[in-house]
Amino acid sequence: MNSAIWLASHYLWFYKRRTVTLIVCVAVTVALPFSVRLVVERFERQVRARATSTPLVAGPTGSRFDLAVHALYFDARPTTTPNGVFRRIRSEGLADPFAVFVAGRVRDAPVVGVTVDYLHFRSLRVAQGESIVRLGDCVVGANVARRIRVEPGERILTDPKNPFALSATPPLKMRVRGVLARMNTPDDDAVFVDLKTAWLIAGLGHGHEPAEQVVGEGALLDSSEEEIVLGGAVKRFLEVTDDNIDSFHFHNAVDKLPLSAIIVVPRDQKSRTVLLGRFVDDPQTQLIEPAAVVDRLMERVFRAQRFFDMLSAVLIVVTAALVALVTSLTRRMREREFETLVKLGCSRFLQTATLWSELVIILTLAAGLAAILTAAAGATTPQLIQSWLMAT
Repeated sequence: MNSAIWLASHYLWFYKRRTVTLIVCVAVTVALPFSVRLVVERFERQVRARATSTPLVAGPTGSRFDLAVHALYFDARPTTTPNGVFRRIRSEGLADPFAVFVAGRVRDAPVVGVTVDYLHFRSLRVAQGESIVRLGDCVVGANVARRIRVEPGERILTDPKNPFALSATPPLKMRVRGVLARMNTPDDDAVFVDLKTAWLIAGLGHGHEPAEQVVGEGALLDSSEEEIVLGGAVKRFLEVTDDNIDSFHFHNAVDKLPLSAIIVVPRDQKSRTVLLGRFVDDPQTQLIEPAAVVDRLMERVFRAQRFFDMLSAVLIVVTAALVALVTSLTRRMREREFETLVKLGCSRFLQTATLWSELVIILTLAAGLAAILTAAAGATTPQLIQSWLMAT
């Protein structure tokens, strides 16, 4: 048997290209169904865990899936709901609401405005520095901090929405107060600020030099006893500091300022039922159960998985036929080689053992490569999940 393995290994090494081709074909065929199942299982586990920890989500009417994905994964959402809905839910005392408003991005990471207790709701812990203290502060997710190499005490700029538009809202320089501990959730890939800072980033508020100090043409457009209208020549502050923080203000009523979504945690089952009933006929706001939305999403994923299973079965049959064909043709091409081995005293048993050894070596190496490919697919699953959800 040792002689058969020795002959088989040397033969396969001599025909390296053909050997590598067979190994790759078999490995991909074996890895495909296992990788798909692994990705689907981890996809389901991660998405369900995130959705289950979020009992209810309130937001503008429209796609329930878009609202759920936005609340869970912070993708951009064109429609908003007024802050008055959040204040109304909180005042009723039936649930604990947590506001979410995605205001912009910092180096492609979403800037998420939240109520401060959101961090406690998601069990987010500050690993370095401290939590948000005042307007203009932010805490950075673990993945973002590692990617952009930022530490507490440094400043980061929001990405300009349109760098070529002169009237666009200028970027805001934020002070990094802390870096969050890694949680292996979408929170690791976000930058968190309070709601007022998020509204500043969205251009719904600003700070500028005091009106009594405004001089020069174009600085003062109109004035009366009730209000002063300032022009574009007025110096606006691009960073919130201890000296200018009192100058920042909003021109809309607080109840009218926008929110992307509201995470609602009912106090008990009765409160949950009451809340769901109150928003059934609301024309502007819907209240959804993310877990139910995820269930429907998983139904589509499982249908896609069944298609891949059928495809994998066909691929396995084709690959098995290919290996059998290559083995048969190789046996015929090596007839003169085997005749020479017989003349040298090699038995027929050794010839058969050599062929089987070659097949076993190929399958063993293919299995190892398939395991590596499957592990790689599993390692990239979280990134694939978030990329897919953000692009959906």
